[in-house]
Amino acid sequence: MPVSTLNLASLFLDKVHSRPQKIALRHKQLGIWREWTWLDVASKVEQYLATLKQLPIPLKQYNAIRCVVLNAPSLDFFALCIALQRSNITLQFIEFDVNQPSSIAQLLTHIQPDLLFVDDLKLLEDLQGADQLHLLERNTPRNLKPVIVYLEDHRLNPIQLDHCYPILDQINALADPSLSLKDNPIPQQYMTNDHGLKLNDTDNQKPVAFVYHKIKDQQHLHASYPLDVLLHQAEKLINNHQLESDEQAFISPHSVHQDVVHTVWISGLIKGFCLNIPEQDCSVDQDRALIAPTLMLDSISSYTQMRETVLQKLPSLDNWIFKIAPKLKYWHSQEIAKPSPTQLNVIEKILNALFQQAILATLGLSHLRHAIVIDKFHSDQTTQFYQHLGISLM
Repeated sequence: MPVSTLNLASLFLDKVHSRPQKIALRHKQLGIWREWTWLDVASKVEQYLATLKQLPIPLKQYNAIRCVVLNAPSLDFFALCIALQRSNITLQFIEFDVNQPSSIAQLLTHIQPDLLFVDDLKLLEDLQGADQLHLLERNTPRNLKPVIVYLEDHRLNPIQLDHCYPILDQINALADPSLSLKDNPIPQQYMTNDHGLKLNDTDNQKPVAFVYHKIKDQQHLHASYPLDVLLHQAEKLINNHQLESDEQAFISPHSVHQDVVHTVWISGLIKGFCLNIPEQDCSVDQDRALIAPTLMLDSISSYTQMRETVLQKLPSLDNWIFKIAPKLKYWHSQEIAKPSPTQLNVIEKILNALFQQAILATLGLSHLRHAIVIDKFHSDQTTQFYQHLGISLM
C-alpha cells in the first residue's frame, strides 16, 4: 500500500510490529541521555489515548477539535502527537519567542483551542497579565476556555486554573484504580470519541491536517498541511537524500515548531530510523560525538556557530603548517570563501585529510551523511566551509 494512503497511526504501528526492540527515540534531559524502543513509545501512546478519553473535551464534528501543542521534542511530545492523530484531533503548532509572551497570547486568542498541551505551566505564567489573552481567565465562558494539560508546574506565583490537568498524574491515576482522577466526575457529554489504538481500523480514517501559526508584522498567519501533503514531503525527503532505516537523526530542540522537523519525524515513521534530541546547553558538540548522527537538522545560525567554534581552534596563518602546505590556507577564516585547490602534493593531501578528520571529530560529524538547514538563508562562507568537509548543506 502506498505511504500516501496511510496515516501516522498506521505508520507508527507498522514500526511497532516490525521493529519493536529497535531504538525509536533518544532524548537528553538534565544531562542524561535516555532511550526508548518503538514498543516503549507505543506504551506511552496507549497511556495518552486512555487519558484523552478522560478529559472534558466537548464532542465536535470530525477533525474540529483544536489542540495547540507547546511541548518541546520529547517522548511525551511524539507519543502525544500520535495519540492526538489517532483521536482525530487537529494538531496546531505556533512559532513564538519565549521572551515575548504577548505573541503566544495573541495566537491563542486567534486559535481559541479546545486543548492546550504545555511542558511547564511557567510558560503560561506571564500570559495572565496579557491583555490579548482571554482564554485562561476564570470568568471566561466554558465554551471558550481550553482544557490545559501539562507535564510540570514551576510557576513562581501559581494561581488556580480551571480545567487544568497534570498529565502524568492522570496517567498514574489510570494505572492505579485506587487513585481518583478528579474530585468532580467528568460529564459524559465531554468525553472524546476515541476507539483505542488498533491497527485494523486506522487505514480508513480521513487524514488530519497539521496547522502552523505565527505572528508576523502584527498579523496572524497560519498554514494548514493535510496529512497526505506531509507524507508526500516526507517521501520526497527520503528519496532525495536516500534515507535508510539505520539513520541517526539529530534534531535541534529549539526547532520543534518548524514544519520541516515534522517532515523528518514522519520520515522516521516511514523508514523506522531513530530520532535524537539533545538539550539546549553547551555540550551539544559532545552529544553529537556520542550519538554519531548520520542526519542532522538545524538552523543556518547553528551551522555557522559550529564553523566559528572550529575556526577559533585553527592555527594562525603564520603557523608552520601553512608554510609547508600553503594551499591549505583555505581552511582559515580569512580564506574560507575560496574554493578548495584541485592540485595538492602528497604532504598537502595528508595534512588536508588530517584537517578534515580532526574538524569532523571536533564537531561530532564524522558519520554525517545528510545536513538539512531549516531556514532558507545560506552564508556563502558557511556553505563553503562544510563543502571543504565533504558536507552539502541542503
